[in-house]
Amino acid sequence: MFTLHHPNVRVVGSFDELVSTPFAGEVNALCWPRGLTGDFDEIARVVGPLDEITTVDDESLRELTLSPAGRAARAVLLADQKLLRDAGLDPSLD
Repeated sequence: MFTLHHPNVRVVGSFDELVSTPFAGEVNALCWPRGLTGDFDEIARVVGPLDEITTVDDESLRELTLSPAGRAARAVLLADQKLLRDAGLDPSLD
């Protein structure tokens, strides 16, 4: 079990709890600990260093040439983006 003891961070246990928990009092961050599969570092390496903040959209993610581990990470990112959109939010990967 993941524990975090910081007055400004609340730990949640699911996506639904993440999007429905209001920020209140001292809480200004939410943490949803979970095990993620894939090589997220590979995605960062393939996108490469950028001089400015750049948004990577779903189409750009799909166009990346990745190893199987990179493709697994991409699938997680795309699924998370969809969950957020389906919840009425406007996510961006910057």
